[in-house]
Amino acid sequence: TPVHRVGPAFLAPPALLAVLGLVLGPAVSWTDRLPNAYAEMFPAEPDPYHLALWHGFGLALLLSAVAWAAGAVLFLGRAQVNRLSRRIAWPTADSVFGHLLLGQERLALQVTGFIQRGSLSVYLATTLLVMLGGQLAVLIVDTPWAGAVHPRLWDNPLQGAVAALTCAAALLCLTVRRRMKGVVLAGLTGYGTALLFVVQGAPDLALTQFCVETVAMIVFVLVLRRMPVHFQETVSIWRRASRIPVALAAAATVGVGMWVAAAARTAEPAGTAMVQEVADHGLKDVVATILVDLRAWDTMGESAVLAAAAVGVTSLIYLHRRSEGSMAQEELQGRTAWSLSAHHSSRLPQGDDVAPERGWLAAGATLAPEHRSIVFEVV
Repeated sequence: TPVHRVGPAFLAPPALLAVLGLVLGPAVSWTDRLPNAYAEMFPAEPDPYHLALWHGFGLALLLSAVAWAAGAVLFLGRAQVNRLSRRIAWPTADSVFGHLLLGQERLALQVTGFIQRGSLSVYLATTLLVMLGGQLAVLIVDTPWAGAVHPRLWDNPLQGAVAALTCAAALLCLTVRRRMKGVVLAGLTGYGTALLFVVQGAPDLALTQFCVETVAMIVFVLVLRRMPVHFQETVSIWRRASRIPVALAAAATVGVGMWVAAAARTAEPAGTAMVQEVADHGLKDVVATILVDLRAWDTMGESAVLAAAAVGVTSLIYLHRRSEGSMAQEELQGRTAWSLSAHHSSRLPQGDDVAPERGWLAAGATLAPEHRSIVFEVV
């Protein structure tokens, strides 16, 4: 922007105000009439105040004299004042923003290094603690359990026994060091859930849970054959012990949340209407009717998922890496995995040293072509 001299029109308003201040200042006795005309509209104070050129010696005059003297001293020592002001001057906005951004980056680095340790247990514990803190804050502030119906521990004592065993298996998962033990204990929790379905009177759900849990355990076992026996993460005893209260607190919070949500229901349950609807069609099993009739397509999709899982497990069983050292075609004619002698089976990969180079199960290499399934192997 080019710089130019300020015009008279720009200087006229402040110049007029300055002249009026010089002229009207000594004439305060005359100008006092203007504000007094307005002040007389309100009740008079015991000690009214008036404008005057001289009010005598007082605190106001003393403060004015101190201000004049301080200003004169600062003006005479302006060089020292400038140097001191540069030392104690506030940083610029650019500098403040840069320091704030740098501090935020350092904080993010520290938080990331503290949380993201490459440990699944740490990630899970962090997620549970955040969920636990949020849920506890809501429960403490809102107290949603006030007026709720007290929950029943169980409808049948057998439910309590099965639930206790399931919880014990879940807690033991936190203390094991072997992968296979962890899979077995995790599978026991699934089987315990299936037993709860049986006790509750839902055998169809229990059968589905048994099938899914069995397939999942088989897949885990087949995968864990290729992994180390022990967990590679080194965890101290106190860290393993600290996982138990975190898991118990998270489970208790989820249970209380489910109880509060169920107790907050205001509408009538739909179970009675569903039972009546099934009875009108001449049927008895509500769950089976829903699965087969009302949501038949969903059931077919779920069955397809189970079938795909079964096919995947079978493909893992019969998976075989074809290599140059495979048996000759004529050696496999008419032979199966159960009819091979020790001489033939000795040519299969043996030992842990060559474990990464062999198939999932050695029996896949011993099956005759007419006994093998292309669908299973491709999938």
